[in-house]
Amino acid sequence: MSKLKNNDLKKLTFLDGSYGTEIQRRGFEGNAELLNIIDPEFVKNVHYDYATAGANLILTNTFGANRIKLKDAGLEDKVKEINKKGVELAREATKNSQKEVLVVGDISSTGRLIQPMGELSFEEAKDVYKEQATYLIDSKPDLIKIETMTDIKELKAAILGVRSIDKTIPVIVSMSFEDDGQTITGTTVEAYVALMNDLDVNIIGLNCGIKSKDMVDIVKRASKVSNKPLSVSPNAGDPDMDLSYSEDEHEFTFYLDAISDFDKVTIVGGCCGTTPEYVKVYSEKLNCKKITYTKHNDANTMLVTSRTTSAHFDNFIKIGERINPASKDYFQEELNNKNFSRIYDEAFEQMNEGSDVIDVNLGIEEQVEKHDIVEIVNGLDSMGCKPICFDIQTHHLLEKALEVYPGRPVINSSSCNKKDLDKAIKLMTDYGGVLVLLAMAGTPKKTAKERLFELQEGLEYLKENCIKHDRILIDPLVLPVGANHSPETTLEVLKTVTNWGYKTTLGLSNLSHGLPDRSHLNSTFVSIAIYNGLNSAIMDTSDEIVIKSIEKSLSLLGKETTWEDKPVDTNNQIVKDILKGNSDQILKEVKDKIHDMNPLEVSQTVLGTAMQEIGDLYNHKKIYLPQLLLSAETVQPAFDYLNELVGKTEQEKKGTIMLATVKGDVHDIGKKIVGTILKSGGFEICDIGIDVSAEEIVKQVKEVKPDILGLSAMMTSTIKEIEEVTKLLNKEKINIKVIGGGASLNPKLARDFGCDEYAKDAYEALKKCEKLV
Repeated sequence: MSKLKNNDLKKLTFLDGSYGTEIQRRGFEGNAELLNIIDPEFVKNVHYDYATAGANLILTNTFGANRIKLKDAGLEDKVKEINKKGVELAREATKNSQKEVLVVGDISSTGRLIQPMGELSFEEAKDVYKEQATYLIDSKPDLIKIETMTDIKELKAAILGVRSIDKTIPVIVSMSFEDDGQTITGTTVEAYVALMNDLDVNIIGLNCGIKSKDMVDIVKRASKVSNKPLSVSPNAGDPDMDLSYSEDEHEFTFYLDAISDFDKVTIVGGCCGTTPEYVKVYSEKLNCKKITYTKHNDANTMLVTSRTTSAHFDNFIKIGERINPASKDYFQEELNNKNFSRIYDEAFEQMNEGSDVIDVNLGIEEQVEKHDIVEIVNGLDSMGCKPICFDIQTHHLLEKALEVYPGRPVINSSSCNKKDLDKAIKLMTDYGGVLVLLAMAGTPKKTAKERLFELQEGLEYLKENCIKHDRILIDPLVLPVGANHSPETTLEVLKTVTNWGYKTTLGLSNLSHGLPDRSHLNSTFVSIAIYNGLNSAIMDTSDEIVIKSIEKSLSLLGKETTWEDKPVDTNNQIVKDILKGNSDQILKEVKDKIHDMNPLEVSQTVLGTAMQEIGDLYNHKKIYLPQLLLSAETVQPAFDYLNELVGKTEQEKKGTIMLATVKGDVHDIGKKIVGTILKSGGFEICDIGIDVSAEEIVKQVKEVKPDILGLSAMMTSTIKEIEEVTKLLNKEKINIKVIGGGASLNPKLARDFGCDEYAKDAYEALKKCEKLV
């Protein structure tokens, strides 16, 4: 245990295999966690078989034993008993093992979307994980593993929940990725690893989602960014009709061998489809394999992230400055009145101007409350905002922003004063991020020598507190030339700290404050600053003179002059307003249109066309799930308004779709997403819930008479329930189109199970449903 915690293992450690599919393979159908109570010997046998096969780490049978999932299964009052029993059974099954076997308390997703994508708040999620962690840790496991997570924000809530109970127990975290290296909510493996490098976790993992062959490239990408040990547990290929898997033990081990060659891979194991036989083969084959730990390279990890985008400081980073009410009374008044629309508008415009990071400054913060901060962060998250630079001065507000932010932000800023640094270090340790360190400890000094002396003291203090190079941006301080401050001092500090190996930033507009011809003055200075090593600037990205100056300066120095594509390339103003979440503006535009067009035309040719374009943007990964859900929510009031004008008899609905998550499966995320998108696409939705038996589904089909039935199954152990539904429909001679989806399903299985279509995501579901009707 201590070796795992201190990251000094020399040889591979082996995690066990799947519990969901293995328990089903042994004949049990139903809630697997309930077995801890009703058949403990069954569970102990699974643990024992994995341990004797060669696993050094044994997961407790508590994967879904959080309050929300157990409530869905009617077991809410069993949270404590199931979790404590889970640790006890794993310990009993492995206590007589001839080698050291560690018990790992297993935690996974709630199956719900967290705000802003869903209804579950960050605080509620954190409390759910805190509760489960309390019962697990009370029972004294050796480690905790938080696994199979698909939402970086939910993972962060889980980490904070666990760490609120125990600051010392080793923690493994693990996310599930698609074969393109992104989660279903749009987070890349690099963005995930960068944040986990910062947070209080010991080992960074990847598991489930894809087969071992496809996991190789994703582990390679993670290895380049990680400065912590890695844990990898792929699936054993794709499931077949009989729920066997396409990769046998030897093929799986072949790819696991390749995975374990990558730097920092410390733990390997198996997920869906892997059995004790798999563990035996890979633990014997890879038993003597040594781990490589290459020296951490700051250059690979100097990036900041949002949920869906990253900004890497190998390139010049443009930080948009315009979310700042200073000298804008109307902006401050709007904020005081809890109107945050200008924040979202400015963020959207700056992203489309090419800002790589968005600075958020709320001006006078006396009337700002914690829930305002949550709303602002959620709103920016929903619109797919670029990474945020939090320029918030009130400590408890800054802390709340960092807590709920789904990425690795810039924290702007701290002086070199130790009291200020203590606050910054605590925030960085708890929530992650890159700190802007000001070249001052109090009042800015006039000479470069004085500023550099204070910087050295601050940097040494950060180093003593384990804050590395890749978490520090030095600001050499730009002060107004018009107030007789010399820019030469700034440039001298800049050149020196660049030679020290640090990345830099500065507030460019400060230089010309109060002077005429600001654009040319700023553009001249930034060119000189880039020559002296400047890596980023907080600036007005609408100033084309300055932007051109940056581009030409970088080009002359042979540096990168191209940035990430602008997030939205559209001339459709309605599409822009939808992506900003501006429901009121959409409704206003719709009301203006009905003076020249009838309501049905507006619905189909204006809103319908806009949503089609948004669907295309999503399909081509120009936008991601949060923006897709925000778009559907934004247009709904306008659709409702038009539908009322059209009238029920005149409406041309595309059809009615019934949605259900099949028996034994309590995951609601995928179904909710699909329902939201289908509704915005013109379908009427009848959602009959989760864990619905085949008999109940067929009964509801008879009563509602939908045009299409959509069935969701996230868990491998429940996908055969789809076949039970289609068989019963055929037996009852009910002619209805069926579309299937879910993480464990694939096109072949969907056809084999009797579905007419398979949809891999919400956008494809919309297209397939339009085809079916």
